[in-house]
Amino acid sequence: MSTAVAKQFDNVRTALVAAEDSETAEQDQRYHRYDGYQSYGIRRDPLTKIMRALRPGLRSLDLGERLELALRLVGTGIEEEASVAVWILRDSVKQLGPAHRDYFDEFAGQMRSWSTTDDFSTHVMRPLLCADPLPFLELLWEWNQSDERWKQRASVVAFTRGSRDTGELLEETLEFCEQLIRSEDDLVRKGVGWALRDALRADKALVLPYVTELRRRGVSSVITLYALRDIKGEERERVLAVKKR
Repeated sequence: MSTAVAKQFDNVRTALVAAEDSETAEQDQRYHRYDGYQSYGIRRDPLTKIMRALRPGLRSLDLGERLELALRLVGTGIEEEASVAVWILRDSVKQLGPAHRDYFDEFAGQMRSWSTTDDFSTHVMRPLLCADPLPFLELLWEWNQSDERWKQRASVVAFTRGSRDTGELLEETLEFCEQLIRSEDDLVRKGVGWALRDALRADKALVLPYVTELRRRGVSSVITLYALRDIKGEERERVLAVKKR
């Protein structure tokens, strides 16, 4: 680690440790009921203030140093340090592209929570995917086929919001979701449901029949109920009445 990167790493950790709240950290641990989760117990608003205060120092680094620092932070496995890591990538996203493919793969392999995964997927991978679909579709497909929980979740969460807002990549969204509908991992299934919910917002005529068919195929209700959150009234009741063949 270079001197400049080491200095900023120390600055980040010092600021976070100073704001540590052990009681909230204990609550967070009970909420994130899976192995590997650690946190300082810092809420979102105070954490955002800390990151804004750190930003001038982080921006003083060149791109290579920022990427090194982000990887070092996400690798600690501590939630708030991983949040700063994603913040660094978000702040650098216009300088990133397909040439950083291996870096993204390494970064994703260090993620340890759904919140880090979702932040990274929606604020880093999604804009890159929209800007240059082919190379990032290839990378996300590899994650989709991975045995790693957070890579699988990222492979579908990267399609959220963008499909809702622009209606783009809907066929790809359904294809990626289809590969994970039999997952036994609750957090992966919720990611699939989220992607389908946002796809439904963009094109109900295309996506609702697919979700209905998932009900008919007996796919986990974790997925279909999440997907149907915005569907109300009789339309919702008709879909929910569909039984497994």
